[in-house]
Amino acid sequence: MFLSKNYTNVLSVSFYALFLCFSFKAQCHVLKDHVMSVQEFKDAINNDDFLKAEKLTTLDKPLSELEIELIELALKNQNKSYGGIFEKGREIHKFQGSTLLVGGGKTAGNWGENDGKTILFNFQNEKKEISELIDKLNSGEWDFDPYTGRKFHSDNEKYIYTSKLKEKIKLYEKAFKEKNNDILKRYYILNIEYKIKPDIIASINNRDDMNKIPNKKFSQVEFENVPCDVFLNPALYPILERITKTNGSITFSMSHICRRLIVPVIRNTKFNKQFIRALKEKMYNNSGEMDSDYGSCEITVKNM
Repeated sequence: MFLSKNYTNVLSVSFYALFLCFSFKAQCHVLKDHVMSVQEFKDAINNDDFLKAEKLTTLDKPLSELEIELIELALKNQNKSYGGIFEKGREIHKFQGSTLLVGGGKTAGNWGENDGKTILFNFQNEKKEISELIDKLNSGEWDFDPYTGRKFHSDNEKYIYTSKLKEKIKLYEKAFKEKNNDILKRYYILNIEYKIKPDIIASINNRDDMNKIPNKKFSQVEFENVPCDVFLNPALYPILERITKTNGSITFSMSHICRRLIVPVIRNTKFNKQFIRALKEKMYNNSGEMDSDYGSCEITVKNM
């Protein structure tokens, strides 16, 4: 029986990688193309030299219920797709800005569905307050300037005052529109929640969803308040490498609960040394000062 050329090449690369591991006594990990099971995470954590040195293996501290829940959630969602659906008028080929924001939105949503960054300024509350003031002045309910308390001595004075308020609304609307347009030129927003109006409804971990994004499209990728289970999927990192420009930056929002689960996952990526060095400096060295439930830090790596 003859093996195909491609299959032979795969075997050759695999045996060569194993040869290097044993020859140089390196800390080797089996490359994963799937989310590890709870037992696989335990094994990987217990065999990681960095976590051994930090006394954070499961022999030192068993996995918590929350850590196990995060692993199971990552397993459940690892193949989930949201379609890679663009907002009309915000198709990716029209975007010439620099930054992909993962986890943000253009609104907070009707019920506050946005847990990340809301990038657009909302003028509606200010507009409503000024409009209510104008209505009270025109109805006769108020006959004085509510800011200074000065009473109007004629209808003409009140008319001039309300005219200025209407002009103020127009100026505010123009200023907010220009500011928001500037933000939209710089940020492209990815989320799975349609109610907060992202530019693309997609899973950052799904290859089919993310194939809608061209290679080397963004100079920066920023994660904003994204849950830990997203980072436990190894499919994420080749996608980030592909869509980020060479020497571009990727900023992770890393929660305290993710501090050891992320290590065996990031270990098998090109970001390994950068990420773990920053993780140790920002989280491990300051673990006593960080809230174990709500603490987090930002970790930035370069796509070198």
